[in-house]
Formats: sequence, C-alpha cells, structure tokens
Amino acid sequence: MVSHHLDENIPENISSVESRIRAETIAAEDILRACLGAISIISSDSQAWVVLESDIAIDLFSSFIMKFHKVMQRTKAEGDTAAMEIIVIGNLS
Repeated sequence: MVSHHLDENIPENISSVESRIRAETIAAEDILRACLGAISIISSDSQAWVVLESDIAIDLFSSFIMKFHKVMQRTKAEGDTAAMEIIVIGNLS
C-alpha cells in the first residue's frame, strides 16, 4: 500500500499507518540524531525525508560551531583578537 496522500477519515488508512509506526524506531532515531548527531542513511517509515533534511542542516551548523570554537581558541591562545573579530564579522555577513 502506498502511504502518500492517505485520508484520515478512512479507517483502513489509519490502521495501515498505525501498523507501520514503531515507537522503538522513533526513540532510537531520536537518540541517534539528537545525542550523537548521526545521520540515518536509510529513511524509516516513521520519519521520512524531512528528518534527513533537518539532520543535514543540524550537522552543518554543528560543524560550523565546532570549527568556529576551534579557531576562537587558537586565536585567543595566540592573543590575536583582530583575527577573531575578522572571523566573527566574516561569519555573520
């Protein structure tokens, strides 16, 4: 059965969708995504492409933050505040 464009007023559609959703899968994906930052390669029945898209956005943002903090620590240790200001202005613009 195709799971797109289902009608919530049809009981057969509701039962079909409910049988495909697994609470254990959703919980495992949430832990992997939120706690570990892992991207699911295979989209599950419960969470489709929207989650994959948000995972990519979160991972890109996390990598930016990690790189930003690494550069900030390096420039702070060297005492080069001008480099920090350039990096901050460059990332904001």
